[in-house]
Order: sequence, then C-alpha cells, then structure tokens
Amino acid sequence: MMLVPPPEAEEEPLRMTRKMLVRVIAVIFMAGGIWSIITDPPWPKIFTPSGIEINLGDFVVGGILLSVGAMLFNFNEFGRKLALVLLSIKIIGSGFVALAAFSTRFFPQVLRADLSFSYTFFGQTYFHTEDYRAIALIAIGWFFIMLVIAIFLLQRASRALFSPKIKNDVEPVLL
Repeated sequence: MMLVPPPEAEEEPLRMTRKMLVRVIAVIFMAGGIWSIITDPPWPKIFTPSGIEINLGDFVVGGILLSVGAMLFNFNEFGRKLALVLLSIKIIGSGFVALAAFSTRFFPQVLRADLSFSYTFFGQTYFHTEDYRAIALIAIGWFFIMLVIAIFLLQRASRALFSPKIKNDVEPVLL
C-alpha cells in the first residue's frame, strides 16, 4: 500500500478590503506621528545667552498625527474629517512647492538657486539636493499620494464605514 500525501489546501489570497485599507492608512498616520516625535524630540536644543529654545512644533504635529491615526483605526468620523483637513494642507503645500520649483512666473521671488531639499535624521544628512526638478518631482509625488488617499476617504463607501452603527433592538434615547 502506497501512502499518498493529502492534497495541499489552496490558500485564499489576502484580499485588501476597504476596511483594511482604512486601517493601513491609519497605521501610516500613526507611523508619521511617531516618526515626527522621534526625529525631532521636544527637549531643549539650543542654549543661547538669552535662554533655552525648545522646538515643540514637530512634537505637536506628531501628537496630532498619532491621534488622527488612532481615530481612523477606530473608524471615528471626526478622525476622518481631521485626516482630510491634514491631507488638504499637505496637498496645497506640495502643489505650491511644485509650482515654485517649476515656474518662476507664478513665484518670481523664488529663485531656483534658493530651493533645496534635505533629509536629516538626528542631525545627520542622508539626502540633499538643490536640483529644482528633483524637488518638484518629490512634491508632485507627495501631491498625488495625498490626493489619492483624500479621494479614497471621500468616497461614499469609505464614509459608510465611519457612520455610527445603529442597532435595531435598542430604542434611541431622546433628551
């Protein structure tokens, strides 16, 4: 008698549902918040004769991104609206940077020689460019990524995920 191994069960591929994609976006927001806090911690940086300068900007932005990510992860409607506001700010900013890099007609005060892009981590520079085309491409890339995420969150099926769930067996309490 010959033993034959059982046939391998076919694994169902992982399906990217709308709910899972919202959670991925939430994790991206939370990772951005953690990154913002870690790369620019809020403790004193510059000691000047007049006092200590503390930079809390990135700490506050990181906290906002963390809270928006947590609200998106829990499908909170206010979190979706706040995420759309933050995405809109990023879309507008990236659009202006791309316009400034490509066109001196719209922004005559911005000289192409004055534009530069640097990526630093704990004071060490890992990437630096002064090429206006590279700066514009980076800005256009961020523009389209944020635009796609905003359009996804604005769709009717995505908004339905954030609507409050009403159970039929419980009567609403009117005050």
